[in-house]
Amino acid sequence: MAMQIKENFQKLVEFVKNPSKFYKKNADEEKSLLDFMAFILRLSFALDFIIGLISAGAALTGTAVLISAIVTVFLILIARIFAIIGLAIGSWILNLFVKLFSKADNKLAAKRVVTFAYVTMIIGELQIPYITALITLTLTIILYTLGISKQYKLPTGKSFWITIAALFIPTIILILIAIGLILLVYGAGFFPGLLGTIISQTP
Repeated sequence: MAMQIKENFQKLVEFVKNPSKFYKKNADEEKSLLDFMAFILRLSFALDFIIGLISAGAALTGTAVLISAIVTVFLILIARIFAIIGLAIGSWILNLFVKLFSKADNKLAAKRVVTFAYVTMIIGELQIPYITALITLTLTIILYTLGISKQYKLPTGKSFWITIAALFIPTIILILIAIGLILLVYGAGFFPGLLGTIISQTP
């Protein structure tokens, strides 16, 4: 376990130093990719716990700290399950859009791109309103673009548009599905009624 942590940490440092070079030469198989993604998830959970303690300070009670610690340990223990699910879905979506835009098909390349782009989760734990989300999204777009370009050997411009499609189109579809479900459950009068409530409460 200690050796695996050391190897993944060294891999993280190497990736951060030069993502483009790393993506170009990387040939990890699925097991190594899952190990690395699980490592990033565990590191993120641990950082979230530590930063939460620091930001809350004296406001935290002993019980709250204990519960938070138990939840963190539980998440760390099942991190590999999250990695398996996240990698399967993320790489499938990415490879689908690569095929649509370029006809290239390489499921393992997609898994490499998605896996190492997960390092942005560490930045996401900084919890600075709006700024953290913007930085994380920007870096994710950059890493996906680099990864697609190097792993699939595609032009940077095409890789960028594949990235935008792979990241945003599924999100838009999910939002539309959510809106459709709301309309189905609450009826077409939900949004006009909500708008009316907002307007009536506005000074």
